[in-house]
Order: sequence, then C-alpha cells, then structure tokens
Amino acid sequence: MQVSELDLQGNNFSDQVSGKAFIGVNKHLLALNLAWSNITRLPAKVFRGMTALRNLSLAENRIHRLPGPVFHDLRSLEQLTLAGNSMADLIPDVFRHQMNLHTLDLGYCNIERISWNTFNGLWNLKSLDLRGNRVQHLEQFVFSDLVSLHSLLLGHNPLRRLRSKVFHGLKNLKVLNLAESSLERIEFDVFRDTPNIELLDLGDNRLSFLPMGTLLLPHLEHLTLDGNQLTDIPNEVAYLPALRYLDVSYNRIQSIDRCMLENHVHLEYLNLRENPFHCNCSIFWLRGLKNKLMSRWKDNRKSLPFVPGKCWMPVNLRDTLITSWLDLKCVREQDTSKCNRI
Repeated sequence: MQVSELDLQGNNFSDQVSGKAFIGVNKHLLALNLAWSNITRLPAKVFRGMTALRNLSLAENRIHRLPGPVFHDLRSLEQLTLAGNSMADLIPDVFRHQMNLHTLDLGYCNIERISWNTFNGLWNLKSLDLRGNRVQHLEQFVFSDLVSLHSLLLGHNPLRRLRSKVFHGLKNLKVLNLAESSLERIEFDVFRDTPNIELLDLGDNRLSFLPMGTLLLPHLEHLTLDGNQLTDIPNEVAYLPALRYLDVSYNRIQSIDRCMLENHVHLEYLNLRENPFHCNCSIFWLRGLKNKLMSRWKDNRKSLPFVPGKCWMPVNLRDTLITSWLDLKCVREQDTSKCNRI
C-alpha cells in the first residue's frame, strides 16, 4: 500500500502495538498520527523502515519509556510530538539520528531530568517545547548542540535557579519562555550566550531582583516580568533600543525613573497594573508617556497600549490611577527637567 498519511488517533491500543504493525506501509508514509490512543508501550522496531516519515505524533498517550533504538530509522523526521505522556527520564541519545528534525514537543511529560547528551545531534532543530515538566536543574551545556534553535519553551518547571552556560550554543535563539518556573535566582551572565533573543518571558516567578547586566540584550523587543517581587524595573531596560512590549504588572514597584522609559522610540505597550505606587513628582512624567503611547495606537481592536497602575501612597490618593492625579508643583518641575540617559 502506498499510503502517505495515516491517522489512527483516538483508538485504544494500550500495549497491543506490534513491532510489525506498519510493515505494509512503512516505506511510503510521510505522516503518522497515533495521538490519544492509550499507548503504554512502544516496541523498539515499531517504526522500522519509515525512512520517509516527516511527521509523527505520539501525543497524549501513556508511554513511560522510549526504547533506545525506537526512532533509529526516522532519518527524514521533521516534526515529533510526544507531549502529554509520562516519561520521568529520557534515554541519552534517543534522538541522535533525527538530524532533520525541526520541531520537538516534549511538553507536560513529567520529565524530571535532562542529561547533557539528550539532544545530541539535533543541529537543525528550530523549536523545542519542554513546558509543564518537573525539571528542577538544567546542566551546563545541555542545549549546546541546538545551534539552529529559534524557540525554547521551559515554562511551568520548578527550576528555581538559572546558572551560567545553561544556554550555551543558543546563539540563534529568538524566543525564550521561562514563565511560572519558581525562579528565585538568575546569574548575571546566563543570557550572554543568547544575544539575539527577541522575546523573553520571566513572568510569574519569585524574582526580587535581577543582577546588573542580566538583560543587556540588544535585539529584545518583548519583555515580560509580571507576577514577580521586583521593587524596581531593572536598569538595563533603559538600554534596550528595540523594546516594544514591557509588562511589569503585579510586582512591588513604587516608583519609575523618568529616564527608564521616556526615550524608547519603539515602545508600543506598557503594563504597570497592581504595583504599590507612591504618587509624587517622581512618577508624574508617566502622564506624558501615556499620551505618547496612545497617540501611536492605530488599531482599536487591540488592547490599550498603556495599562496604568494605581496610587498606594499617599492615602488620600489611594486607588487613584497614577496618570489621573494632578499637582501643579510637579508640572513645574517636569517642565525644567531633562533626561539624557539613553
């Protein structure tokens, strides 16, 4: 049979997938879907002879372990989805023959450990999804073979700490998601090996500060820091020439230096919601920034480009929007002040 696509999702195979199940169609298959099929075990030779297969989905099954040679013949594989299984550990070199793989989804697989040679040989991989696992520690150089990687999703893992050289080799990385990873500490040079990041999501962690130099990323456009414990916006934000999107909502910020954001010519979105702002002359300049962002807003179907927080102090201004109160003294001071920081 010269079948090029085979969709078997939603069946109830359990451990009844034979090692010879696909012998009749293996040479011509380009896509095979076995998702949601209650598979608990894969025979080591079940994909034998599938040298043309490009897309394989094994998502949402009950696979606990991958046999070492199970993907050996899949030399043309471009997309592999294993999301939603239950594999505490990955066998080293299990993907070493998938040199053409560009998308690998290992999200929500209960993975606890990733060894230094797990991703050996995946030089052409563009997207790696590891969200929703149980990884507590990332070894240095663990991603070093992924020199073509554009997107790395690590959110929803109990990482707590990021060490230097964890992202070594990821010089082409553009998207890095670390949201909801229980991060408490990030070493200052952890992003030094990822100079081309455009989107960085550190939202919903436990960060109280970022070491000086952490965010010196010249191509960064989208920065999410919401839901942390920051008392200030990191100083490096003032030196991000490409910044378009900044979310620092749900932190502990009381004031913002005028020179931090006022001269960002590309800024399109700023979210300051739920911070305990002290409404005095030091933040009065935000009224002007709001007007500037609103004047650039062209698409009424999208959310507002400026989400203001509310005053916490003084008490008489509590719950007043930080851009709604007025003080003539602050108006005069603002007229005479200048910002030449950027």
